[in-house]
Amino acid sequence: MFRLPAGADYSLLAMLHLADRYATGELVKAADVAAAQDIPLPFLERLLAQLRSAGLLESMRGPGGGHRLSRLPESITAYQVVEAILGPGSNSGRLGFLWKRCEGALGEVLSLPLSELANEWRREARVADYQI
Repeated sequence: MFRLPAGADYSLLAMLHLADRYATGELVKAADVAAAQDIPLPFLERLLAQLRSAGLLESMRGPGGGHRLSRLPESITAYQVVEAILGPGSNSGRLGFLWKRCEGALGEVLSLPLSELANEWRREARVADYQI
């Protein structure tokens, strides 16, 4: 079964967490994201730095500091988040044709904006909360 690396998974969780809070304009501390999403803080801090370098986040230091999306959740796709963490795909080598097809299919699925994914994520969380 295909699975994204933990860094991509954690980055998407963090970005969905921040997308949920985008409308408030608040800065969210990395420690709060890490605790809420069960992500090791040192790992999350490295991921947030990569997302900031890619222009997907803005951050402020200091007591009132934290992180927030750099633009509307509707304008950031899951693919942009994954690419910021994993880098662009490499379709070289003898099986490049296969990896190119896989990247195309994955890119299509991950083309959803964070706003849409956040809505689905919240619905899934509510369903999980009601299971016994």
